[in-house]
Amino acid sequence: MKRKWFSFAAALCAALCAAFFAACGGGEGSGGRTGDPATYSIAAERSEEYTLTPSKTSAAAGEEITVKAESNDPDKYIAGVTFNGAACEEEEECYSFTMPAANVTLAAQTERYVEVLDDGQYSLSEPASAVIAVNSGEATMRIDFSQRVWNAECEAVSTNEAVVPQAAISAEVHFADGTQADYATVTVDTALITAGSTWFRVTLGSPNSSSYGGELLFKVTVGEEVVEWNETLVFDVQDLTDDLGYDENVSYEVLLYPENTADYTTFEDLSVQDGKIAVAIRYRPGVRYRLSFRAIVEGTYRFHTLLEAVGQGSTAAGLNQYRNGVLTFSDEGVALNITVSKDYTTN
Repeated sequence: MKRKWFSFAAALCAALCAAFFAACGGGEGSGGRTGDPATYSIAAERSEEYTLTPSKTSAAAGEEITVKAESNDPDKYIAGVTFNGAACEEEEECYSFTMPAANVTLAAQTERYVEVLDDGQYSLSEPASAVIAVNSGEATMRIDFSQRVWNAECEAVSTNEAVVPQAAISAEVHFADGTQADYATVTVDTALITAGSTWFRVTLGSPNSSSYGGELLFKVTVGEEVVEWNETLVFDVQDLTDDLGYDENVSYEVLLYPENTADYTTFEDLSVQDGKIAVAIRYRPGVRYRLSFRAIVEGTYRFHTLLEAVGQGSTAAGLNQYRNGVLTFSDEGVALNITVSKDYTTN
């Protein structure tokens, strides 16, 4: 009887010892080695909006874990990161938390950028200039000041350096009298950028006064490298000379408007030879352009109607021609002859 009780006690003792050693080590990822601390897994929720990368995929309780958070949507930013629903500490370029004694699931909150083109003190002069193209020289955006700022400073940051790296951006304050600035410029070296979109956060102010602080936030869209063709427009103005009596005191201008943009090109002080005006233009394939032709007679603009013109190699799709007020080309080096009507308006 004593032997049976001794055997039972020994077995019970062995079981308790095994449980004790398992509690002190043998957690997830420990490999079951005696004395190893318990480790717990770290995983991120799956999301199309963001990517979370923890410094470790498993850790023991008490370890400091950092998390790199990246937004997959260029129009949104990471507003915060959580672990098991609790907020991570936000650091300069990442988030961190102390590992609990439990498996961890990471999640992020995203918010959409809200455009600020004018904050009352500073304003982006031409929002259309925030559309730039790869390898198109230097693209400059102007920031106007509502009042002059003493010793003004300007800093511009790109939210998506894969599109516009910080090395491509320079900001400069322009001083009216050496100490007081009246505008700033943000310049982008387009040789260093790639197609896509980013947001520019432009911070302005003065070390002399906090009242001059301001911030603009605007989207910058980068298009593929611009390809342009050399084309020639030949305007026949013989009727204006013969029937309306336009002489050498009348000057002419042509305006070229790319559709869906605020940009346009003006060709001024054009000369007439043998009743015609030749204008060399730069044409971007795939873009539809509109034309405006005006004569300046005794200080008054006369906007003349342009007749439709079909050039050599014209296509059914409407290329190499001026039809329905739209100018299109399909080839480089085309000369299109357009007749200028005697009909005009003055508005």
